Amino acid sequence: MTIAPPPPAAWDGLAALKPDLESFLAARSRDRHAIEDAIQECFIRAARSRSGLERPEALRGWLRRIGLNALADVHRKRRRTTEPLPENEADEPASPLPPPEDLCDEVEVRCLRRTVGVSRARHLLDLALERLPTADRYALVSVYLEGDSREAVAHRLGLDLELFKVRLYRARTKLRRALRHELGLAS
Repeated sequence: MTIAPPPPAAWDGLAALKPDLESFLAARSRDRHAIEDAIQECFIRAARSRSGLERPEALRGWLRRIGLNALADVHRKRRRTTEPLPENEADEPASPLPPPEDLCDEVEVRCLRRTVGVSRARHLLDLALERLPTADRYALVSVYLEGDSREAVAHRLGLDLELFKVRLYRARTKLRRALRHELGLAS
């Protein structure tokens, strides 16, 4: 089931309130990544249900309430997916990984709470990327593998930066689901 995207008018005024929402959420959380994820999720939720807002002058307060709920959801998801280190590993400093050309199957990486060999992880990631729509795959590869800036990719796609960040967030979520699927098939 696909959800129809909100009409362009649903996004009007949201980007202007981002600084206010960011400072509001920063007073409630110190995790910058959680705040950014919450803001993106907040904008998606607000745009989807914008027609339900009865008083347009209440947009700021309404957006703040959605932002608080989104921040709580982000923290809740992170608590569920965070796995504590065993006691003997907690005190050891993390050793840097060797360059990619030196990696071989003897090196293992953590991938969604599982340990797999590097070549297997690369293969699973490739399969998961293939499952994504072309636009999502392009956004993820451009930003995270090729190192292009979000602004440059958004410009190439003809999108507003804030809208591109939302799309990138959603693409990461889709990739995570596809990777879980591939890991489940590989077991």
